[in-house]
Amino acid sequence: MTYDGIESELWLIGDTIMEHFSINKLPGHSVIHRGMMRLPMKYIRRLNKRVVKRFRRKKMIVILDATGFRVKTSSGWYDIRIKRTNKRKDYDKLHIVINARRGAILDFQITGLQTHDSTKLKALLRDINEMLRVLGDAGYLSRKNCTIVMSKGGKPFFALKKNTTVKESDPDVWKEMVSFARENTGEWERIYHLHSYVEAIFSTIKRRFGEQLTAIKKRIRRKQLALKVLACTIKQALYDKTAVTLDGALPGCVLSEKRSAKGRLVRLG
Repeated sequence: MTYDGIESELWLIGDTIMEHFSINKLPGHSVIHRGMMRLPMKYIRRLNKRVVKRFRRKKMIVILDATGFRVKTSSGWYDIRIKRTNKRKDYDKLHIVINARRGAILDFQITGLQTHDSTKLKALLRDINEMLRVLGDAGYLSRKNCTIVMSKGGKPFFALKKNTTVKESDPDVWKEMVSFARENTGEWERIYHLHSYVEAIFSTIKRRFGEQLTAIKKRIRRKQLALKVLACTIKQALYDKTAVTLDGALPGCVLSEKRSAKGRLVRLG
């Protein structure tokens, strides 16, 4: 949304906002723009961690993945002025780690499209200790990443490639993962199938909060993406908090999700 669009949205629920924050005047688009310029990324990340604090548990199963968001790399009006046709397509890449049981985004990283997934595993798991399992696609497959997971008490479950090999000098955790995947195919697929859950999180962010980043400057653009992640995290936390009060599916319930018997949030239909 543009800053004018955000201003319009605020006016639609203006009375509620003014009452909640005890103010008598709503911010205009210029104020919103200045606020975005001064909003530090560090604060957004810290706030996201505060929201998901209640979802952190020992011996969690966590899932890693990344997806791209389209970016607007130039001004359409400026292109017309200089008589240029800009066909460039670019993306920013969102890396996340989620709690497999609750779907909460525990941490995130934002990079350019060319950044390889495997380089972000250490940063994503920095504040997570005593894990049970770490699931990721072949992009995270490396001996170094397996060692990092083992150092945090977890077992890696990374999708193997066709040319994956085992050498005598490889760390034991690598040998055990590759051996288990090849000798226990059914059990491996049952465990790794949880990885598909992260796609639902990406779908939620893109469908509800948009899959395109409208800002041209990289710094503001990445703040926009971070705020999408934070909004999704808050939405999930509110669903989870409300689901605790539900005792089964209620007829005519206005919520779109509830907790299943196993504790996972599911659609009501």
